[in-house]
Amino acid sequence: HPGEAVLRRALTDYPSEVRAWLAERTTSGAAAGRASLLRLVGRLPRLHAAPWAYAIVSSALKDGDLEVRDAAIKALELWRGPSALRALEQHREPEPWLADHVRRVVEELKHEV
Repeated sequence: HPGEAVLRRALTDYPSEVRAWLAERTTSGAAAGRASLLRLVGRLPRLHAAPWAYAIVSSALKDGDLEVRDAAIKALELWRGPSALRALEQHREPEPWLADHVRRVVEELKHEV
């Protein structure tokens, strides 16, 4: 995705400003836009994401919009590792099909960690 290179460069050049902007934009505005940003953040390598992006994504797990929560879950699934496992274990997803997906990802991650 072309936005990945832009985001990485912006994070390199203006890390605190971009992190603050992402934190604000993933909690306000249209749900589709928030989900798109979360998917973009989720494609960052895990080392670029920790710990600031985990906070953004973990907060998005509590969003009222299904698409936003799905994007947050996908980000954690892509990053994997102990932090992702903890966040997914603590998440209580109300949508049955997505809750089932979270359970499967948690089981996979338990075998990896």
